[in-house]
Amino acid sequence: MDREMLLFQTRQDFIDLHQALHRGETVTVERYDRITRELMKMDQDNFELMLKFSEQTEGIKMHQMWETISAYIDQLKKKGDWRKHKETQLSWRDGVLFVNGKAARPF
Repeated sequence: MDREMLLFQTRQDFIDLHQALHRGETVTVERYDRITRELMKMDQDNFELMLKFSEQTEGIKMHQMWETISAYIDQLKKKGDWRKHKETQLSWRDGVLFVNGKAARPF
């Protein structure tokens, strides 16, 4: 797959991930982190622009979701708890991050 196609697929994976969260589905910490890191590596210059465009076209507050979930994952990594939380289930309801079914504390 060439770089353009890979970038398109990674963007779509990122959007699909947030659509799933918006529908109330769960995703693992590892999957969220992997897709987000891949997209940031491939297209960091246009990442914020892509978020804004996706919010307008999808009607989902992806920027808020991304900031909140990324902050949670960063906290796990800083604490050194990353490996044991890779399969932790994340979900999103009414603007709140849920971790294994419980509302996450603000960090």
